[in-house]
Amino acid sequence: MTRSIGIPRPDCGARHAEARARGQALDPLGARRGAGLTEPNGEETQMGDHAANFHKSLPHDANGAVHRPSYCAMVAALTGQDAGALETLPVGRNRTAAGTETDPPRYTATVPLGFRKPTSPMTGHVFDTQGADAGALAISASPALGSDEVAAEMAELYVMALCRDATFADIAQGAAPANLGAPVGALGGMSWFDGSFPPTTEAERRRFESRGLLNSASDLFRGSTPGSKTGPWLSQFMLIGNTNTGFTFQRPNGTPAPGNSAQPSFPGIRSNISIEDGFILYGTQVIDQRSIVAIPGRDYMTNWAAWLDFQNGVDLNNFDIFMHHRRYLTTPRDIATYVHHDALYQAYLNACLIILADGGNFPKAPGLPGTRRRRSGVQSEGPPGVRPVSAGASTSSERFRSSIPGEHIRATGLGNPVPCSDRFGSRANRPHRRSVSRVP
Repeated sequence: MTRSIGIPRPDCGARHAEARARGQALDPLGARRGAGLTEPNGEETQMGDHAANFHKSLPHDANGAVHRPSYCAMVAALTGQDAGALETLPVGRNRTAAGTETDPPRYTATVPLGFRKPTSPMTGHVFDTQGADAGALAISASPALGSDEVAAEMAELYVMALCRDATFADIAQGAAPANLGAPVGALGGMSWFDGSFPPTTEAERRRFESRGLLNSASDLFRGSTPGSKTGPWLSQFMLIGNTNTGFTFQRPNGTPAPGNSAQPSFPGIRSNISIEDGFILYGTQVIDQRSIVAIPGRDYMTNWAAWLDFQNGVDLNNFDIFMHHRRYLTTPRDIATYVHHDALYQAYLNACLIILADGGNFPKAPGLPGTRRRRSGVQSEGPPGVRPVSAGASTSSERFRSSIPGEHIRATGLGNPVPCSDRFGSRANRPHRRSVSRVP
């Protein structure tokens, strides 16, 4: 007599063998991708002071140039996977603002703030065991600092910064800020935005065509992917919620329970919610789409000293001042605050939850378990299997970005030297200084 009326096939040893065989069969598929080759653009070696590369948190001189031995030591530690060498770099607790070449002073801090450490510097060496490894992916070389492309991008970022406290609706209509018309018109006259730019490489052509032309203020916050140049700039996945109005809700006395009002001041404690209420269903809990936002008018890194402290790694975290009430994301500053504090995969998970709970607007593809007449999908191709994927994709992309050698300087690093380029004599002759002359 057996202990069960049915035994899975294969089971135990047979299943172990088949699982191993399936894994081995997938290996050639992964190897078929080949090795991704991300080509540096050459500026790391062409520009002796590494002005085109990322070196935030390392020591810089008063002109903003990175301490070259420290930069080279960082590159050697990262490329050689030398965790011990990373601990000796002049960053984090190895700094005290002593005022030396490798330990510059704080320029703006009125209290003895600490120094930031590099964030996950060895991430690029982590291997992926699911999907494509970061080393199997690649991107084209970054545009040179003296290029029309970088000049156009930086000019556009400056104009976008003028809009940081205007609502997206006012920006699209050209109603705010009041002085937006002239700079948008100037941007439209740059070759990168008026369609006259002649790409010289295939990668440059793809970037040029994906960005599209800039004809009005409504184009400022356009995306570069298909479909992202039309409609509201702010994704509706950042605003809407789910609906559970098909359920039955009652008061303790048995009478029907009212729903929420979709007004900014509504209490939001009622269980009967609709899509306009901005609540995402998360089991029996909800995620409120209203965010904590920074107060308008409080700006940072608006002078050379503040920017230099930022580059030198002074820990300026937790100095934000927030508004006293939460609201829907309304302005570019709101979005900046969101991405400053979000959990990395937060927006993707929220969008996933909205889609999974709304089968009417987001029907499942035929053939998936949830579409079959006599079975539904849960762990296998169902919601519990989909949710982790939305989170995993974001961490995989971060590992890929962290694996790029000679990482290009970011806009925050380049932003202040551009308008201050005339302050340093011969330093203004560098290619990234000359790019400013291309901005109308």
